[in-house]
Amino acid sequence: MELPRVSPSPSGHARLKVGWESLSAIANEMRFLAVRQQAEVGEDFEPFSPDWDTYFAYARAGSAAAWTARTIDSKVLVGYIIWLTTRGLHCVETTFANADLVYLAPEWREGLTGYKLLKSGIAAVRPRVDIVRVETNDLYENGRMGVLLKRLGFRRIGSVWQSGR
Repeated sequence: MELPRVSPSPSGHARLKVGWESLSAIANEMRFLAVRQQAEVGEDFEPFSPDWDTYFAYARAGSAAAWTARTIDSKVLVGYIIWLTTRGLHCVETTFANADLVYLAPEWREGLTGYKLLKSGIAAVRPRVDIVRVETNDLYENGRMGVLLKRLGFRRIGSVWQSGR
């Protein structure tokens, strides 16, 4: 089964609805978008093979949540931010929201759609935590994602280095 391709409205304005959804409710739809996300980031990253049981356990514990974007007309999932919330191990009085997965289908990236998805997702999670983090790879950081995050007041605080694969 393949995810239907959905085009933005003819006027160029994104016709999307954003909001919280149960991670278990979107898991099947998310798999199709995740395959597309994997193809974009390339072979330097691990294949998308999530431990759904652990994600669902985190969700039941209140530590994982899905901020989604759906088309208004056909209700097709076209984007998501999966937030994982934790208390800091180095500073237990601080809570963090980490954007574990962030994706918006390429056909929806024109205009301000990506910015609005990020901005609304960050605004939705911010009251729950002290610090919001979004990890990106070089492909996204040096492109639109880095620009969007800077516009939203984020600053780069480090790098992730990887060995293997």
